Amino acid sequence: MTLSTLRRLALLSLSALALYSQAPAAMAQGSIRPAVGPALTFAQLPLSDAIVTVRGKGSRQLAIFSDPNCPYCKRLERELEQLQDVTLYTFLIPVLGPDSEVKSRHIWCAAKPQATWRQWMLDDTVPPTASCDAQPALQRNLSLARRLGVQGTPTMMTRHNELLVGVVPAAQLTAKL
Repeated sequence: MTLSTLRRLALLSLSALALYSQAPAAMAQGSIRPAVGPALTFAQLPLSDAIVTVRGKGSRQLAIFSDPNCPYCKRLERELEQLQDVTLYTFLIPVLGPDSEVKSRHIWCAAKPQATWRQWMLDDTVPPTASCDAQPALQRNLSLARRLGVQGTPTMMTRHNELLVGVVPAAQLTAKL
């Protein structure tokens, strides 16, 4: 890891920690706001850089920006488990420190990334060591999150280009999808 990467991670970690310390209730309850930043629509998301989970027919779609060490992301995953007929695109954005980057790399490089992600987020099963060149995908995800105006995790984007921030209850997610 280069020095500039370490500096970037340190700055991202500090800004993420500041966000979480200022608004834990908002992250826990969730909020909805229109997408901000450059005109980037759901259809323009680089879905090949996401972990894909399909439930049922998967006709409804939701993009999620998540950090593996984010406690609110873990709570959101429990809500997402209740959704039916949905395709979830999880973009790993390791913003909460170097351990987040390590976990993200192990999850992304796993033989079954979706299963590894789920086991970590729902069961606290530590991702097994796996190696591949995950850095380009993780960098693209961080850049994408910045372009969309993502300021913390979890943040979701609907097919209608709406950003949902924090832990949004399954019933509310279903209505939005």
